[in-house]
Amino acid sequence: MLRSAATTSLMAQLFTIDVLYYAYVNKNADEILDMLKESKRNVQALFRKEI
Repeated sequence: MLRSAATTSLMAQLFTIDVLYYAYVNKNADEILDMLKESKRNVQALFRKEI
């Protein structure tokens, strides 16, 4: 039997986390973009070393 109440509460929790995440990213967009660019450079450097 499907537990719809558990699924509903899980979806509500995930939605809440998404809203908080997007609010944080929106408030700190420049810093987040810099960190994402640095992460991309690090991943590319890692893969260049393995090949």
